[in-house]
This record gives sequence, C-alpha cells and structure tokens, in this order.
Amino acid sequence: MHGGNTVVRAKWRRTSQVLGSLVLVSLWLTTACGAADGPASPVGDEGGPFTYSANDRQDKLVEGAKKEGALTWYASPWPADFQEALLSAFNKKYPFIKVKVFNGDQAAISTRVVQETAAGRPSADVVEMTQDGAQILRDQGLLAPFYSPLATKMSDTFKDPAEDKNQVWMASDRVSLISFAYNTDILDADKVPTTLDDLLAPELSGKLAITSSTTGVRWIGAVFDKLGEDKAKEFFNNLRGQHVRVEGISGAALMGLMARGEVVASPAVFKAHAQQETAKGAHVKWAPLDDLPVVVNSGEAFVSKEAANPNSAMLFVDFLLGPDGAKVFKQYNYDLPADVDALNLNLWVPDTSFDTSDDYNTAYKSWQVVLDSLRG
Repeated sequence: MHGGNTVVRAKWRRTSQVLGSLVLVSLWLTTACGAADGPASPVGDEGGPFTYSANDRQDKLVEGAKKEGALTWYASPWPADFQEALLSAFNKKYPFIKVKVFNGDQAAISTRVVQETAAGRPSADVVEMTQDGAQILRDQGLLAPFYSPLATKMSDTFKDPAEDKNQVWMASDRVSLISFAYNTDILDADKVPTTLDDLLAPELSGKLAITSSTTGVRWIGAVFDKLGEDKAKEFFNNLRGQHVRVEGISGAALMGLMARGEVVASPAVFKAHAQQETAKGAHVKWAPLDDLPVVVNSGEAFVSKEAANPNSAMLFVDFLLGPDGAKVFKQYNYDLPADVDALNLNLWVPDTSFDTSDDYNTAYKSWQVVLDSLRG
C-alpha cells in the first residue's frame, strides 16, 4: 500500500450473477431512492467543484482538496500492481490527499452505492467501473454531471454528455477492444478469417474457442446487432457445427492458452491481452474481422452526487483522464480513448445501443443463452 491509502476488495462473482444482481439493484434503486425522471442536478451551487470551469479552476480545486485531505474511490477489481501504480502517481502529484479504495465488480459496487445512499451515509466520491454498470447508476440519479477540460476534448464515443454541453455524466479513462485473434504458428495466413462467414470454413472446425465470460457474451451481442435477429440466429446455428470450445475462463486466460498453442483461434479476444503475450514472445496476432464492429469495453470515471470530497474527486477524475493517468494505463497495455479514435476502427459499444439499462440487461441474458448453446 502507498502513502497510507486503504484498499478493500470484494470477492468476484460469476457473470450471470453479476447481471442478475444489476437488475435487482436497478429495481432496488427505484424503491429505496425514489424513481427519478432523469439524472439528478449538480451538487452544490452553480460553479461548485463539479461544474466550475473558470481559468482558476485548478487552483480552486487544490485549495479545496487540501482542506478535505481525503478521497474515497470505488473501483473495478484491478490487478494489484496496476492499482498501486495509479495511486502512487496520484499521491506523487497530490500528497495531501489520502485515498481509500473499495474494489469490487459491478454488482458489488452498485449494491454498496445503493445501500449507503438509502441509509443516508454515502461514501464514494469517485467511481470507476465498466459502462453498463455506470449507466444503471446514472439512470437512477446517483451521479453528478461534471466539467473536466479533458472530457470536453473526447469524442462522444467515450463520454456521456449531460444537458449542459460542457459537462458529462461519465468519461472513459481506459478502453479494451474485443475481436478475432489467432496463433500464427498453427493457423496459416491464407486461412485467417476476415469475415463472419469465414468463421464457418471447414478448416476452422474444432479450432475455435470462446470464453463464457462477459467478453464472449458481448461478442455474441455484436453479431446480433450487426446481422439482426433472424440472420444472427442462423449464423450461430451454423457456428454450432464448428464445434466451438466454450471455456469457463477469463479472456486473459484464454489468450494464455492460445499463446501456448492449446487454442488455435478465438473470435473474442482483447487486443491488450494479445499485445501482452506478443511482448512475452508468443506468436499470436489480433486481427479484427472486416464485417463486424470491434466490441468496446470501456472503463468509466464519474462522480457521486453525494460526494463528501468534491474537490479531491475532481482532481482524481482529471488525473484518470489526463496524461499522468494515461501514462500508467499505457504502461499496463490499456488502450486510451484518443488512441482508439486514431485507429479509425468500426466500433460497437454494447450498452449505448439500448434506450435503458433494463433493455440492455434483457438483451444480455438472451446473448448468454446463445453462447451457452454453442457448447453443443
């Protein structure tokens, strides 16, 4: 641990349990906190820490943060060394802010935020979690819109604009990209698929694998979004005949199998995982299909409407979105929003295709059923 920071970790849950819990959280929010017509208003008076945008903004935030001296951050279950690197860089820049961290998956974080808010004892100042969980909290009015000069420069793909065009509900600090990858020692270059239909080629029978985690489920969703209901069902009926291995492991673990030659190829692999194995000397390559958008899994940074330390919260959000945080993200092979924009890839952000978080959760469950059916 660094600089007196405190870290609490929640246990992992299975993906199906997480999505089910998120649905329950959404229902609980409506009853415990009251149904909201839309996201809540900003904290404090106009020009407060979350929305202040004058030229002396940085000085004002530092002045306020020195008085607060603390920050509570609810965060995704990072690798410990990565989180320590982030906190070390932040503490180096702002040594007067003591950071307390709670790590958990989407359901654990969402449930904790709801329980604390309903009890009148909100704790989180800043939250970082994947986009679908963040949208649930936004829809229920637990987020505050904020101004960050860094967020204003981001494309709309990686931020959720608030009513005021200079403010956002959340902004992406990291991006993971999911598409096809293969072992170059086993699969010849002329046999590498470039389209969805190519995945049905006889020479790939028995050579494809996919994880049953969220990574695999979201890839199923991308196919449905691209082809439509009927054509997607037909495609997956045909893919079932390819004897795809459905592995109950993480995306990183699946890439590890590919690097060792135990898996030939997969349609749903994180670009960062392929890069990490390549850096170790593995002969693997990430090669997006031409006719299917690359699936985006982004981490969203946002602030709690009830934040007790709003000045420190905004300094931390700026850190995550700015060059100091970016340096750490890149060191650990996370893609940054600006870098992804520069790739000019055709992207699909799963939850943004739906009007509400409930609609997304319903669709997610249906994709999960399709993925399970590939087990044969």
